[in-house]
Amino acid sequence: MKHLKRNLILGCLALALLIGGYLFAVNWQPAPNTAEDSAPEIKTYPISTLAAAEIKEIQVIRNEISYTITKDNAGTYRLDGLSLNLSPSVLAAQFSALSTFTSTQPPITIGGREADFGLSSPTAVVKLKTDTKEETFRLGTEVPGGEGTYFAPENSDSVYILSSSQTDGILRDLSAQKNTTILTLDPASVSAFTLKDHNQILFDARDYQEGDKLLNAVSPTWVMTSPYFEGLSTDRFTEFLENFKEVTALSFVEDNVQDIAPFFKTNDLTVSYTTQDGETHTLRLGDTAQDGNIYACLDQNGNIFTVSPSLLSAVKEADPVYFIDKLVALFMLDDIASVEIKNGEKQYRMELTNEDGTETYRLNGVSTDQTAFQQAYKKTAGILFQKMYDGDVTGQPSLQIIYTLKNGQSDTTSYYPLDERNYVAVRSNGTKVLVLKNYLDDIFLLLR
Repeated sequence: MKHLKRNLILGCLALALLIGGYLFAVNWQPAPNTAEDSAPEIKTYPISTLAAAEIKEIQVIRNEISYTITKDNAGTYRLDGLSLNLSPSVLAAQFSALSTFTSTQPPITIGGREADFGLSSPTAVVKLKTDTKEETFRLGTEVPGGEGTYFAPENSDSVYILSSSQTDGILRDLSAQKNTTILTLDPASVSAFTLKDHNQILFDARDYQEGDKLLNAVSPTWVMTSPYFEGLSTDRFTEFLENFKEVTALSFVEDNVQDIAPFFKTNDLTVSYTTQDGETHTLRLGDTAQDGNIYACLDQNGNIFTVSPSLLSAVKEADPVYFIDKLVALFMLDDIASVEIKNGEKQYRMELTNEDGTETYRLNGVSTDQTAFQQAYKKTAGILFQKMYDGDVTGQPSLQIIYTLKNGQSDTTSYYPLDERNYVAVRSNGTKVLVLKNYLDDIFLLLR
């Protein structure tokens, strides 16, 4: 009986312990981390009284380097004083880094001991400007132990300890932040283009202008004005401009060079262009560097970098005639009154008249339909030349094509045999071009 009572009591105690353990596990929560919550807040001491959002200009002067970053009302940043190609994001980050200066320690009273803090000959001077206020600060020597750098407002008896990160912002070498993309160009935006070799113009081009009298094209995108006055092939010239769509610096050689001539002795090619927005740039390509790349300079700013040899090759191999549309003479059919083809006494005449609003087509005096007339006209309008010709012509022309326009103007192209394969076409503007003989076969067939 005693054993039964004892077992009953032990069972009840075990059950109570189980129930208690279960309730503790369900309801237990960890104690709050009072150590973290009670950590003291780090106090900061503002060094500048200017609001960062109101600062419009920041100037940094250190050693022989001085630069200014300005921010306009649109939030656009500009760098002056250094000829560096920096991206907008780099300028924005540097401006932000220099807009606010704080210290985690209270100021120290100088008491006339500027030299003790390195402020009499500061490492750097920083000037912050708003529209109405300006503040100047001096960066002194490093705090013993390397826990910061002394930094003081000008005309103040207080000096602060600036953190290493803020000091690094003042002393940052911006040249290390250069944008390797030196130049970007949208071919469609080009309104003027010049290529020179040792300051001698290889060719000039510009937008087509109303009133340009061209023989080889009608209203082209671009016109070559030197060495010839011809319409340019949009496809071929665009392909050439694609070489400058994104010019990348492979290395930065030297900045702010006073005399850049030594980099441009053997090669000295300049590519200048103006966009429709009036933006103008000049890329100068020079000699070969030791690594095989090409020295270059943008806008004569004295900063020398290197680019790929392929860019120099593309410019050196540029042939002005290659970019020209190769039509000997092109007139719109709607402007034509007649086309006369002469070979000695043989003649062939195409006439287009408008009688009472109706177009009438005649080939050698015989009425024909529009399709037949157009096919005959294309044989004269589609004559291509190979290249410009600078030689003399003698004798009488073997072929003449005379265009008479509805406005009364006329144009004559005379073809002189040169050799077994070529004719020289003397155009009405005085230029001479070389035409393969087989390009004229269809014309001679009309004269039979």
